[in-house]
Amino acid sequence: MASVDRPRFFRGCLALSLFTVAFIVGEYGVLLLLVAVDGRGSSGGSAFLFGLGLFFLILSQFIFNVGLINWRFANPCPENAEG
Repeated sequence: MASVDRPRFFRGCLALSLFTVAFIVGEYGVLLLLVAVDGRGSSGGSAFLFGLGLFFLILSQFIFNVGLINWRFANPCPENAEG
C-alpha cells in the first residue's frame, strides 16, 4: 500500500495545533503544581496533584516535540541552497 504524503499546509496547521495543545496542557500542569504546593488539602491529595502536574508538564514537552517535528517537515530547508 502506497503512503499518502500530507500537504505542507496540513502539516503546518497540525504543528500549530500541537503547539497550542502543549501550551494549554503545560499551563494546567503548572496550575496543578501550584495547588499541590498550596497545602490546603490532605497530604495524599497534594501528592497526587503534584504527580499529576508533573505528568502534564512532561506530556506537554512530548506534544511540543511532536509539533516541532511536524513543523520541520512542513517547512523543508533546501540542503544545497546557495546565496
